[in-house]
Amino acid sequence: MLQVLFNLAAFLAVLVVLVVVHELGHFLAAKRAGVKVLEFAIGFPPRLFAIRRGETEYSLNLLPLGGFVRMVGEEDPSDPRSLAAQSIPWRLVVLSAGIVMNVVLAFVLLTLSAMLPRSEAVGEVVVLGVSPGSPAEIGGLRPDDVIVSVGGRPITNLQNLRYVVNLHLGQPVDVVVRRDGREVLTRVTPRFNPPPGEGATGIQIGIANPIWRYRKERGLTPAELAAQLGVPPEVELAWENSGAVAIGRTPWEAEQITARGTTLQQWRDEQLAALSRVLGVRSDQLTESYLREQTRVLSPLAAIPAGIQRAGEMLLLFRNDILTMVARRSAPQVAGPVGIYEITGAAAQQAVRTGPSVLLDLMALLSLNLAIVNALPIPMLDGGRILFVLLEAVRGGRRLSPDKERFAHLVGAVLLFTLIIAITFNDVLRLVSGESFFR
Repeated sequence: MLQVLFNLAAFLAVLVVLVVVHELGHFLAAKRAGVKVLEFAIGFPPRLFAIRRGETEYSLNLLPLGGFVRMVGEEDPSDPRSLAAQSIPWRLVVLSAGIVMNVVLAFVLLTLSAMLPRSEAVGEVVVLGVSPGSPAEIGGLRPDDVIVSVGGRPITNLQNLRYVVNLHLGQPVDVVVRRDGREVLTRVTPRFNPPPGEGATGIQIGIANPIWRYRKERGLTPAELAAQLGVPPEVELAWENSGAVAIGRTPWEAEQITARGTTLQQWRDEQLAALSRVLGVRSDQLTESYLREQTRVLSPLAAIPAGIQRAGEMLLLFRNDILTMVARRSAPQVAGPVGIYEITGAAAQQAVRTGPSVLLDLMALLSLNLAIVNALPIPMLDGGRILFVLLEAVRGGRRLSPDKERFAHLVGAVLLFTLIIAITFNDVLRLVSGESFFR
């Protein structure tokens, strides 16, 4: 119960920050333009409570799905202090201010994140296998290559490699590897739509560990070592991917343990002994630590450009995700309020263990997503309202009737809330069935 309350508190705190910053952009721009603001609301009705300051009510509502700034005459210009009565440039400023504020918030959060200590496990990333006909094979990558850098960026762990590769989908990128004691430059073009079971480049990767190192020193291939051990090649590769700690974790091994009636520890001891015999080393040499903790922190001056770069990379990854879905003809993986609650709760729990950077990064990502969604030219959203203003400009100042614009936004609102309900229903079904959003 305490965990649920903690996750709920984190979810509401994140959502309130994102909503307040977005609506604050509209509010400040409207005030600057001389528009009368009737209400600044967090959440959607029914209303919980409200206070009035001057000509504006500040309200908190029950449904935590967003917020709104209610202004006089958003479609009707009859009141001189209405939004619709302002000039086209001012209306564009007011309508786009929320989007701009979310982008600025993402930059600020990523800058703060870069200034905080961030610990991560690092180690050398090695190529365990190369798929035939893949970009990696075409580019000249080989098994047992150690990946030094991609696109000029040092590679320090598996997550780092996947991140950089996803930034370069569909475009050639330089990959520097260490092979037989020397560095070799190759060029690879990661794919948007790889064959099933393959990644963007077509390589199987792992972190350099004693099993990989001693196998390589003995001049054995993974298949040859697997044959001498009497295990399937995919099991040996799983061990090479994560080291001796992975012994006993594969489905095949679980079946063998059950069939033989042995314990997991007995199986691990047996396999370590077999590895020691084949590789000619002691068991304790195979369990040596191969990862090291590295703490990164940037000065304020260095964190500012880093924040700008990370924000740009998040937008690029978003674009690449869209292109990947188009290439694969797959449905997007979207999250409603329940899904965001799950993601935020997981990030908050990790933040307790490792520091707030992970939560700040998630907030930045959600803020950018909120900016992108609101910029879509859909009636009721900011982008839809901006579209009507741009149409007015194209038509030489002739605007659609207020009733027609109001009706378009009403239809957009109905469709949007229907979509949110459908996504939320799907999220609830997924949780009830025991599935995770991170599957």
